[in-house]
Amino acid sequence: MSWLCRWFRVNCPSQPPPPPDPPLAREVHVSVWGPDGLLMANLVTRATLIPEPLPQLVMLGQRLPGENRLRFVLPANVPYTWGAQLHLEAKDYVALDERVFLAQDLNVQMAYAHVDLPRLVVAGQHLRQVTGVTGAIFTAVQCSDFNLAARIDAGDDVHSVLAQRQAAGFNMLRVWTAYDVPRIGTFKPHLHPRSYDAIAQCADLASRYGFYVQFTGFASPRGVFTSEDQQVIHWEMLSDIARGRTNVLLELDNEGDQAANAGLAYARMARPLGVLASRGSLGSQQAPSAPHWDYVNFHTNGAFEEQRKVGHNAWKIWSGPTLTNETSRYPDVGMWVGASLERQKMLAFDSAAGAALLCAGSCFHSIHGKTSQLWDANELAVAAAWAAGAHSVDLSFQNQPYRHREDLETPGRSILRAYQRGNSPVVWIHR
Repeated sequence: MSWLCRWFRVNCPSQPPPPPDPPLAREVHVSVWGPDGLLMANLVTRATLIPEPLPQLVMLGQRLPGENRLRFVLPANVPYTWGAQLHLEAKDYVALDERVFLAQDLNVQMAYAHVDLPRLVVAGQHLRQVTGVTGAIFTAVQCSDFNLAARIDAGDDVHSVLAQRQAAGFNMLRVWTAYDVPRIGTFKPHLHPRSYDAIAQCADLASRYGFYVQFTGFASPRGVFTSEDQQVIHWEMLSDIARGRTNVLLELDNEGDQAANAGLAYARMARPLGVLASRGSLGSQQAPSAPHWDYVNFHTNGAFEEQRKVGHNAWKIWSGPTLTNETSRYPDVGMWVGASLERQKMLAFDSAAGAALLCAGSCFHSIHGKTSQLWDANELAVAAAWAAGAHSVDLSFQNQPYRHREDLETPGRSILRAYQRGNSPVVWIHR
C-alpha cells in the first residue's frame, strides 16, 4: 500500500488497472465483376486500397479462402466515414481506379481490355489486314452470332460460345444491334445507354479471341425505334464504337427490302468516316442497293445450287469486295434439308472454299448462331467443315485472273463447278 493510501486510510489497488483493449481492425470485402456478369475476383493480380487522408497507407487485397471476393484489412484508425482509392489489375481487363467509401462492402465492375487486330482495308475485290506498310491476305470466315451483344447486356457468360467459334476456325462474327425478332430476342439499346457499353464490350471481348465483328445496325427498326431521330442516334453511336476499334466493321441493315425494315430513315444515315462500312443487304440473291460503300453484303438463303453461288455470284456483283454474310440457316433451310451429315459437311466445305477464292468471304448461318448459343454436335461438325473449306484455299492467288474450268465439268462427274485463279489449285464445287 502506498504512503498516500495509508495517510488517507483508503483502499488502493495493489497495481494500476490494465490499459483498455485497442480498437479492433475491421475488414472491407470487394466483389469484382466482369462486364458479362462473371464474378472474377479470383482473376485479380493486384489489388490496393489507399485511404485518402493517408496516402502512405497502402492496403493490399487478399482473396477470401473459398470465396470469390477480395478482403482488405483496415487499421482501427481508419474511420467508416473516410473515402479511399481502389486500384485493381487483372489480365485481359482494363485496370480499375475508382474512389470508394469504406462504410460498407463493395461491388465493382472491370471492363475488357481491347486487343488491337490489324485493321481491314479494301484491296480490289478482297479485304486485307493492314500490317506495317503492306497488307496481309485475308478472307472472312464468318459465323452468325446475332444475339451476342444482347447476351452480354443481359449479363450472360459468353466465353464458351466464343471459344467454340474460335476452335472451329472462324475469324469474324456477325452481330445484330437493334432488333425485335421472334425466336431471336429483342435488343433496344436506345432505351438503356448501358447497352452501348455492352456493344463495345462485345467488340472488345471478341478481339481477345481473335475475332473481327460485323455489327448490323438495323434488323427490324419498326419494332425498336419510335422515331427517325432515335435511328440516327443509334447509327452514330454504333459508328463511334467502330471508329475506336480496329476489329469492327459495320453494315447498315439486314435485308432492307423486307417488311421489318420499313420506315428506316435511309436518307439520314450517313456513310461513317473512318469505318469500313456497307449499306447492308437485300433478300436472298438480290444485288445490294447502290451506291455501294466500302464493301457489299450478299445473301443466298434457300438458293438453288447455293454451294456455287456463295462465292461465284457474290464475286460477279461489282469490282469491290462482297461478303456473303448470310447463307441458308443450318439445318432447316435450303441446301441442308434432307442431306446426310456427310453431304452437309461437303456442301459447307465447298461453299466456303469457293468464297475464299472468289469474293471477300462467307458466313456459316445456323439456328444456335441466331441466338448465340453453343452449337450442337451436328452444327459444330458442319461449321468446322465450313471453316476448313475457307482455310483450304491458297489466298495468295486471290488477285490472279479468274478461270471457269468448264473442261473439268464433264457429264457423269460429280463436279458442279470448277474454279481457278491463275495457276492455283482448282476449287471443286460438288453437285
